Amino acid sequence: MDIYAGSLRYEKGFKRYYVRTKVQGKYVSKYFSVRNRTDEETRQEAERVKEEWEKEYGVERLKIYSKIEKGVWKVDIRSKPLRHIKKFVVKHPKDKDSVRALAETYQKNKSDELGLTVHLTHCPEEYLGWLGGFFDGNGLVCVGKRVSVEFAKESQTDEVPECLLFIQKLYGQTPHTLTLRERSNQVSEYHLTFYGIFAQVLIEDLLRGSFLKTKVLYEAQKYIQEKCNDGLLITCGVQVKEVTNDINPSYVAGLFDAKDNVFMETQQISVCMNCRGMLNLMKHNYRGRVNSKNETWVIDQKADILYFLQTILPHTVMKKSQILECIKNINSPSQT
Repeated sequence: MDIYAGSLRYEKGFKRYYVRTKVQGKYVSKYFSVRNRTDEETRQEAERVKEEWEKEYGVERLKIYSKIEKGVWKVDIRSKPLRHIKKFVVKHPKDKDSVRALAETYQKNKSDELGLTVHLTHCPEEYLGWLGGFFDGNGLVCVGKRVSVEFAKESQTDEVPECLLFIQKLYGQTPHTLTLRERSNQVSEYHLTFYGIFAQVLIEDLLRGSFLKTKVLYEAQKYIQEKCNDGLLITCGVQVKEVTNDINPSYVAGLFDAKDNVFMETQQISVCMNCRGMLNLMKHNYRGRVNSKNETWVIDQKADILYFLQTILPHTVMKKSQILECIKNINSPSQT
């Protein structure tokens, strides 16, 4: 998928009044466009300027002209360093849709020429489940002036969490920002954010892997497709996807990598999650029980713990060492 620099938009036609005169051998003119006001208001404004110019330049009976400006396709590119390129592809198109292809070709060629084209790739199929699980655990979609997809993770050290580096690697050269936010308890929190059109690729991938936050992802995708300019903020609500009872192990691994309230011990594994539907799905797939009071899923049978850990081990990014240590302790002679 290629993202080209600049914007491509269609500007509707409009009526324009203008006053024109010749002063010291040069033409002086002023335009008044009928866009955000009525035709009569625009005409009156032109009449007022006409009277002022007749007095100022000593000209009698200046004329007011009118002209219908037809719609145009416009390509607007801001290149580096701060060079501004504007191009009216066709000034008077007869057919709006047939001319669009010319505008798109111009945008592509100019973007390639300036070296501003970004080549985006989707997440590999085998990691879609993990990405969806991690996003459901620690992800956010915001829709305002532009769409953004954000992943957050706490760190006890100054190093960037391995899971965020892994997401960076998945998306290669896709533009993004990585920021550090210090918290009051001296815990570092890193945020990996993708903005605008670059977030669209992630949204498409997350819709294939997410269970809990599909509703907000669909809203963000719809917003991008409609290119709506109304400002709004969507916070991630919890909604379980209408799927079968089988959960992809890579999804569970991503969810566990995102959650900091996962407790792994030789006698018990528990995870706290504010979604009863997902807790029931975990119980269905990996047995255990659901504690409704504190919204926690717990497994405490040795065979179930081993099965669960061995199932998610190949897919986890952050907690491999913890899982291997837990499996080793369970299999040790003292635990038999």
